Amino acid sequence: SRAGLSDVLYIRMYEMLTALTLLLALELAALMRGGASGGARRLLPPAVGATVLLGLMTQYYFAVYALLACLAAGTHLLRRRRLGEAAALAACAWAGVGLFLLAWPPALSHLGAGGATPGTSGEGALASLLDVSGWAERLLLFGQYALKDMVVAILAWGLSAWARIRFGRDEGRAGDEGPSPIAAATLAPAILTLALVSLMAPFLSMRYLYSSCPMVAAGAALSLDAWLRSAPGGRRRSTLAAAAVVAALLAFDVAMPPAYLGEEDARQRELVARYAADPCVYLTKRGYADVGLANLSITADIPQLMGFGDVHVETDPASAGIAAYLASKGDPGEVVLYVDVYSLSSTLNGEEVAANLAKSLGYPRWELVKSSEVASYDSSETYLLRR
Repeated sequence: SRAGLSDVLYIRMYEMLTALTLLLALELAALMRGGASGGARRLLPPAVGATVLLGLMTQYYFAVYALLACLAAGTHLLRRRRLGEAAALAACAWAGVGLFLLAWPPALSHLGAGGATPGTSGEGALASLLDVSGWAERLLLFGQYALKDMVVAILAWGLSAWARIRFGRDEGRAGDEGPSPIAAATLAPAILTLALVSLMAPFLSMRYLYSSCPMVAAGAALSLDAWLRSAPGGRRRSTLAAAAVVAALLAFDVAMPPAYLGEEDARQRELVARYAADPCVYLTKRGYADVGLANLSITADIPQLMGFGDVHVETDPASAGIAAYLASKGDPGEVVLYVDVYSLSSTLNGEEVAANLAKSLGYPRWELVKSSEVASYDSSETYLLRR
């Protein structure tokens, strides 16, 4: 799927988060199934605890699926009176949480206002979750992201479920027995995680949902399998269905290439490379307290800025330091100007800043070279000032 390819290409912790989420799901499914015996069976709860520790050390949204999945698995075990296994699961899972807090005590401060970025602290996440007025917009936007990146799996799941109900009714049956309790206890927490993370995410980016997307694919596969098993001509139909799914995946991946291929970054660097010999001035937001957001735009632009001999950074467009910097360069005929326009942290208007600065510095001509984006937000605008 597009989500899977984008997850692998995104060089951050999200790929590891996805792997650990899947590992936890498999461990809990094995524990609920009870297929292992002896020593192997006794190792499953400690394995869950170790995965919880590693997952929490990887990315904070792992806690959402881990909590829901462990609750579902524990409930499954309790309903079947497997009290010892339920107790071992709870003890080992909480031990993983405890070891995480011992390894990284600042996690406690991040649960409150002490988080470096409000949107990624516990308080910020709770505020977003309780903002009921924004639920519809967020769920709709993230739903569109998921549909775009997992379109084949979602359609396969929906169509196979509809076919099982429709044809089962036509044949005088209720369809089938539905998903197994273990599958439901594994997949339901993932679907709920998708919804909760969509409501809490600090940025409107699909990357926060990647770790649960494999569960959507697993749900589609289980639904297809149940339909094909109950339908006549199952083997031939299975072959055709598998071929259709693979063909659809290839077609959609060609039509909608994965994110993070770096093509846009390469294009932006090429646009700026022709001005590498010019002086470069970068204007960031003035006086913003949050270090992460205040420097987000210039951090994202570093690959482009590395092409210049040096970069003069200012927080005030009226600073005399800009004129002094240009004077040290021999009052050049043209200047490259970056303006931080990231809406979550900056109040600078790129066009207005460029026009005023060009006038004050004696550059009668100026033009927009390019605009940059971070997480679907405009982050910076690049202008060329000319005499």
